Amino acid sequence: MIDITHKITTQRTSTAVATVRVGKHATMEAIRNKTVPKGDVLEVSRTAGLFAVKRTADMIPDCHPLPIEYTKISFDLSEREIRIRCEVKTIYKTGVEVEAMHGASVVALTIYDMLKPIDKEIEIEQIKLLEKSGGKSDYRLNLETAVQDGKVMQDFELDLLTAGGDHSQKVKAPPAVSGDSSKDWVNLPSSTAVSGLKGSGLRATVIVCSDSVAAGQKEDISGKIIVKRLSDLYYPLGDDIDVNYLVLPDDEQLIREKVESLIKQKYDLVITTGGTGLSKRDRTPEALRPLIDREIPGLMEAGRHYGQQRTPYAMLSRGVAGFASDTLIITLPGSSRGVAETMDVLFPYVLHLFPIKEGASHFDTGIGRS
Repeated sequence: MIDITHKITTQRTSTAVATVRVGKHATMEAIRNKTVPKGDVLEVSRTAGLFAVKRTADMIPDCHPLPIEYTKISFDLSEREIRIRCEVKTIYKTGVEVEAMHGASVVALTIYDMLKPIDKEIEIEQIKLLEKSGGKSDYRLNLETAVQDGKVMQDFELDLLTAGGDHSQKVKAPPAVSGDSSKDWVNLPSSTAVSGLKGSGLRATVIVCSDSVAAGQKEDISGKIIVKRLSDLYYPLGDDIDVNYLVLPDDEQLIREKVESLIKQKYDLVITTGGTGLSKRDRTPEALRPLIDREIPGLMEAGRHYGQQRTPYAMLSRGVAGFASDTLIITLPGSSRGVAETMDVLFPYVLHLFPIKEGASHFDTGIGRS
């Protein structure tokens, strides 16, 4: 089974349908009148479907066992067809599409088995997923409104421009980083503008706050994970964006001055990594909290809660988040695992803030629909 430990828990809903066609009108009458020799076809098959939904992981090798919070099986009878509808809900890390289809298929097979003694022309015509909701795709920006050039990029290149602007290097984006992975990525200079990413038009800066990285004693991984995650998040959505990547020492005044400059330049998003712990040089929250005029405690609370389920030390992180004027500031931990996990829990959902800030309703953003 694939690793889903890095996913967040959300409400998931899936609906599957199946169709059983009978060969005789008399068969449908027997179903309606409950005169089929094997019993009440609809109630027996409904019961079988409920069992099937709950036992899906026992039958399909790669399905994760999960809590089934709700199942509804309903029927629509026409002259020669029984249309089966199976709706399943859970609150978990992965969806219930297969559970819904497994339930619908077992209902159809049960109907077939109960009717075959009286009708030799029974057919199961289709089993398919009708709809699903609750996964990460529900929380992305609505592509119909976000894509402005009429097409979605299937591939892209990163045009890496050094701060001096005297040369550039084009590289293909690597596979997505997942979970606590910290695999090698492109070697970015300590001050780099990444342009050419396809996105929603937001401007972002990633700041690595680390004495050792700034001194060249240690290679940065965490900041590059953030840049990669942002590029993965934005590239299908249309406009060009700029992601600035900076490395600064753990200097409270220097960090504050740099972020103040970005706020004045009206950057939309500033994400820092490092300096949120409890050593004497960890001063990122102290540097940036005075700049925040609208704190959003829930962001870092969600990150710490998510991390605490994976390591007992997540509660020691002192990260803060909120708006400084029109700039969203998010302070992430310095570890690559902590960064990857917090990015998992915050994005793309945090993008909801930007259209809301401009006066859009929750529905208008195209984010979070179910």
